Amino acid sequence: MRSAFAEHPQIGDIRRRGLFWALELVQDRACKRPFDPARRLHARIKQAAVETGLLCYPMGGTIDGVHGDHALLAPPFIIAPT
Repeated sequence: MRSAFAEHPQIGDIRRRGLFWALELVQDRACKRPFDPARRLHARIKQAAVETGLLCYPMGGTIDGVHGDHALLAPPFIIAPT
């Protein structure tokens, strides 16, 4: 995840806990300015993911209840070692 997104201009931060990964989505990476909430970026991400068969957990208002978008990615519950 870090190697794929660490340098992306709209990724403000990459966090993880166990198998859960979160991508913070920002308009300006240098100052971590969030996208305008009116764009409903998290809802657009969810729709695009569903259309391609991916389940993810995007959320808006993660900074102050209004501003900030992120997407949480996690493996399926039935994961097994290979």
